[in-house]
Amino acid sequence: WQTLGPEARTAAGNILLYQRHNHDQLLTALEDGRIALGQLNLDLERRRTLLHWSTEEIGERASKLFSDAGVVTRKAALEAMRPAVTIPGNVTHGEAVFAERCAKCHMIGGVGGEVGPTLDDIYRKSRETLLHDILDPNAAVETEFLSYTIELKSDDDLLAGEIVTGMIVAQDADTITLRAAEQEDRIIARSHIAEMRGSGLSMMPEELEAGLEPEDMADLLAFLQQSR
Repeated sequence: WQTLGPEARTAAGNILLYQRHNHDQLLTALEDGRIALGQLNLDLERRRTLLHWSTEEIGERASKLFSDAGVVTRKAALEAMRPAVTIPGNVTHGEAVFAERCAKCHMIGGVGGEVGPTLDDIYRKSRETLLHDILDPNAAVETEFLSYTIELKSDDDLLAGEIVTGMIVAQDADTITLRAAEQEDRIIARSHIAEMRGSGLSMMPEELEAGLEPEDMADLLAFLQQSR
């Protein structure tokens, strides 16, 4: 699992999830941490495949990992910031918070980076959903935004065991292209790769809220909810 690229991981995840005879192996891998919950992008339909549409035993095991309400791994952070959902936000200050915390990777209104998804349509989401997405980015991650680490072969004099981290934005039989925040895309020849492993984590870091008060988060949410 750890060595699969984004497209292969999506296909493998679907095989594990949508073929009932694989559910025991999948739950075991989730329980012992070999597959992180977020790597399967467990939206409501996918969660219910294990909660309600498999055997009773699988449903009981799955309910210990998630519920119909979702997958939450940062409960304390969410509780601390929950007041932001009801605080009236200042859009102008929220735009400044976005520029400082988010624009390196996300584009909105034609401004920002292209590491993560463009957020022009994000205003359609509720404040609660936005807060969850910001604070718990690894709860459900689209495979194309997962982080990978590549170790280059140490017998290459120019590359000498270098470690490269980023998300895979392109690949073919000969090369893999990695993208990281504020860096140029890196094209790596497969012949130079000693090992490639998926971290199972989103490129979006946890603790993005560090140093922010609920009022600051409310401002950011107000900015994100502006129709564009």
